[in-house]
Amino acid sequence: MAHDAPAGTVEHYRLRLTVMHDRLARQIADEREHVDESLKGSTGDGILHTHNADMDTEGLDAAVGAARGLHKEMDEVDGALNELSDRPGDERIEGQEKARFDMLLSTQDFAEEMDRKFGQKK
Repeated sequence: MAHDAPAGTVEHYRLRLTVMHDRLARQIADEREHVDESLKGSTGDGILHTHNADMDTEGLDAAVGAARGLHKEMDEVDGALNELSDRPGDERIEGQEKARFDMLLSTQDFAEEMDRKFGQKK
């Protein structure tokens, strides 16, 4: 994915973290939808079924767990964006701070690589 700001600058990290935030928000929405579908059970009638045979409990547990992980990751991204909010866009990020932001963005790098590899854009 092309980024308009010079690599290593505050603006570069703001842009990348914003893209990551948006991706995480979409994933959280997808997990919520999966939870809603799991709660409807196999009948699709919208009634909360109390018998385990009527619910996709494994899918529900997986979706809730995934959403929790995504929320934690989004909190980290939001914290990083907050740290960068009042800094000049052309300021260089270096050292341990750069390493921390790069580590946080490693999952975004992977997502972008998969988009390039499989030509999927969400």
